[in-house]
Amino acid sequence: MNRLTSLLLHTLSVIYLIGLTACDSKKEGQPQNFDRRGLLENIANNLITPAFDSLYNEAKRLQKATQSFVDAPSLNTLESLQAQWKQTYTVWQSANMYNFDFLIEPNTLDKSLFEEIGVFPADSNLIEQYISQGNYSFANFQRNTRGFLAMDYLLFRTDGNQQAIIDAFINNSNRRLYLKAVADHLVLKIEKTRERWRERKASFIDNDGTDAGSSLTLLFNEFNLGYERIKNFKLGIPLGKKAPMTSPAPMYVEAYYSGVSIEMIRANMKAIENIWRGVGANGQDGLGFQDYLLAVAGGKELSDNTEAQLASIYQKLDALDSQARLSTLIETQYTTVVALHTEMLKHTRYFKSDMSSLLGLYITYDSGDGD
Repeated sequence: MNRLTSLLLHTLSVIYLIGLTACDSKKEGQPQNFDRRGLLENIANNLITPAFDSLYNEAKRLQKATQSFVDAPSLNTLESLQAQWKQTYTVWQSANMYNFDFLIEPNTLDKSLFEEIGVFPADSNLIEQYISQGNYSFANFQRNTRGFLAMDYLLFRTDGNQQAIIDAFINNSNRRLYLKAVADHLVLKIEKTRERWRERKASFIDNDGTDAGSSLTLLFNEFNLGYERIKNFKLGIPLGKKAPMTSPAPMYVEAYYSGVSIEMIRANMKAIENIWRGVGANGQDGLGFQDYLLAVAGGKELSDNTEAQLASIYQKLDALDSQARLSTLIETQYTTVVALHTEMLKHTRYFKSDMSSLLGLYITYDSGDGD
């Protein structure tokens, strides 16, 4: 496992509970009459469930498109598969922040869904080693050799040479088997997570308190971790602004080979914003963290500040050429990309510490940001 992947997994996995005294005491300013259950029902029924359902359905289509390409590698089947990968990966941006511990199958070596299928950057050298060995069992801890970003590496080239991709599969049966195994693995992990969510959804809604183990606290932490993955890993590390990097590393952007990094940041950012607003997959505006804020003294000011800073983030995101590769922009328009990262850094307090304080929710993870 390379150093960067180890850092990502460490950040995702290092979860700690705040001291018992803090957990047992009620934070001041906590809204007492807000419909917390209604918020959880909206998020569960209109955001999380549709996200997992859509992801599963798209992953099944991806599996089918993969089989068609493996059976007959051609420009036609490759382009269909690439389009389906992009569609599935876009849907993933609306599901990749729901990594609750209770969705991990007990008594297994499984990790969260993000760790199982979303780790980046892919380790291309290790993928090629496994292909050459005919090893596609995934009976290892090298999660950067499978998942969405392994497919990104296998199905795309930065030079856009489609024929070279096709030839590589035609000339190597192990490569075809490996690709198929990755697609099958994706469906398996998504299906298991989706089923566990269905089993646990009712208890998630019922757990409507505000203590450190409540569903609101769990949701609040996953919501923030999702935001920080964009800030720290999709932008910070490639820009050289996040340890262990001390200089720009454009090759570490998300979806480096397909070049859809900016598009995925936008989709992911919008999905996180929808949790804050309570906007469901059907576009209906229900109860979210913003509504919760408006029920407490000082919440209106924080809501207004959040709105203003979100606008600043999207303004900087719009300044990036959406058709360009983020890796290229880091090399050619570095200050423009840094400006986006800077606005996201400024916004951390509004989503994280300020909202935690006003709503009486507990931050149960260490992002290493020092805020």
